[in-house]
Amino acid sequence: MILKDRQSLRYFSEELVGLTLQPGQRQLVSLIDSDFERLRTVVIRKGRRSGMTACAALIAAWCATVLAPRFRKHLLPGEEFAVSIVATSREQAGVALGFVKRFLAASPILAEQILGETTDSLTLAGGCLIEAIPCSARSSRGRANGVVILDEAAHFVDSLGNASLPAVLDALMPPLAQFGPLGLLLVISTPLGCLGVVF
Repeated sequence: MILKDRQSLRYFSEELVGLTLQPGQRQLVSLIDSDFERLRTVVIRKGRRSGMTACAALIAAWCATVLAPRFRKHLLPGEEFAVSIVATSREQAGVALGFVKRFLAASPILAEQILGETTDSLTLAGGCLIEAIPCSARSSRGRANGVVILDEAAHFVDSLGNASLPAVLDALMPPLAQFGPLGLLLVISTPLGCLGVVF
């Protein structure tokens, strides 16, 4: 499905949020807009300070607001869906959530979607919870995850333990299936040496 006009991520980014996209960000936004419902997993290997965490936050905010009615069609009555931002620590995940908060605050239309806010989460009128959680297979089990963002995923390196990338993926990927073509896993990371999935 090609997203057009006012429902597109580009419109959301440039017109509602007022962001000037950098070249790498424009490339990701174009990919999402051109093929959103066929993308199940997107892996981005990036350099530091490339703007990809901010771009991932844009996608989180867009899915939680503009696309919320589509996600809700896959829920039971009264159920909410989650956009989970997972990073090496709660503080690092909070950086991406901070971007989400600023993006929503940039537009009166988006700001009025916020029903509740804590340090680690936003509850939105469209039936979505955006949460910032540390890399742990226990942190978000049981949630109806419509979108999962793994920030600096190559650095989820707790051997085979609860905070390892395989354990986190095992916990957070299955709920995406509930949302059919909408469920999205977005993995962004700098490589960790010459090893690991992202390398």
